[in-house]
Amino acid sequence: MCSVSTIKSDRPNMKTHILLLSMAFVATTASAQIPNHGFEDWQTVGSYEVPAGWATMNGMSGTSFNSCTRSTDHFPANVGQYSVRLENNTSLTQLTGAFGTIATDAFNYPLAPAFALESNPSSFKGYFKYAPLNGDEAWITIALFNDGMQVANEQFTSGAVTNDWTLFNIPLVGYGTADSAFIMAFAFLPQSQTDGPNGNSVLYLDNLSFDDAITGIEDAKETVQFGLFPNPSMDMVTVTVKDAPMQNVQLQVLSMHGALIYSRMMYSESETLDVSFLAAGTYLLSVITDNGVGTKRLSVLR
Repeated sequence: MCSVSTIKSDRPNMKTHILLLSMAFVATTASAQIPNHGFEDWQTVGSYEVPAGWATMNGMSGTSFNSCTRSTDHFPANVGQYSVRLENNTSLTQLTGAFGTIATDAFNYPLAPAFALESNPSSFKGYFKYAPLNGDEAWITIALFNDGMQVANEQFTSGAVTNDWTLFNIPLVGYGTADSAFIMAFAFLPQSQTDGPNGNSVLYLDNLSFDDAITGIEDAKETVQFGLFPNPSMDMVTVTVKDAPMQNVQLQVLSMHGALIYSRMMYSESETLDVSFLAAGTYLLSVITDNGVGTKRLSVLR
C-alpha cells in the first residue's frame, strides 16, 4: 500500500457513469454498482485527463508524464470505446506520480468505503492486459464493508505477460452482508506503504463487474457467420469463420445466463476447441469481431 493517506478523485464532483447493457444474457445490475466501470467517462483537469469516479496520481506529477491515461484499446470490442492504462515510471518518485495506480474515489489508508452496493456479490471480475518489467506483478484488490466495518478483502495478482485481453475473477466469500466497497489497482505489487515499482510496467483494465462478466453479445448485430461442428459434442468442436477479417477475433463460451466461462483469441479461419472440461448442458458459443458478432448454442454431451 502506498503511503498517500488520502488522494481524492481528480474530478471535482464525482460522477458515477453507469453503462446499462440491455442484453438478454448479461446481468446489468452487476456492473452498474461500480463507478465508471468501463472507463468511458473522462474528465479534463488542467493539462491531464482522469477517469470519473477514480483517484489517480496524475495531479501529483510535475512533468508531462501521467501514470493513468485513456486508451482506445478496449474489450469487449463492441462494448464502449476506452479502457484505462496504468504505467509506472521508475525515474520519478512516489510523490511525483511514479505509480501506475487507480482507486475508487480516493487512496484511503486504512481502506474505507467508496461506493454503495446494491447486492452482496459473490465475485469481482474484469478484463486486463499486462506488460511486466523487472519482476513487477499486477495487483487488483477489492474490500467490502458493512456499516463502515471491513468484512472482506480479496485480491488478484499476476506477473505473467498478458498480451491478449484476459478475464480476471476474484471470489468474494466468507462474509454475510456488505453495503459498500472499495477497489484499487496497481501496475506493480507494493510490499509496503512506501514500496515502489521495479520497472515501467503497464496494466490495462476494462469493464469491471460483479458476478457476471460483461460480454456485449446482445449489443452487437448478428453479422458474423460461422460453422460449429460437431454439435452436440463430447470433446472437440471445430469453429470455422467465413468472410470476416481475422484480426482481433475473440472466441467465447458462456453459460445460458451470460457468465463467461472461457475466452481466447482466434488467429485462423478454422480452429479446434476442446470442450471436454464443460459439464453436460447447453452453452452459448460466440465469435466476436470488430465488425460484429455471431452466436450459436452449443450442446455438450457426457
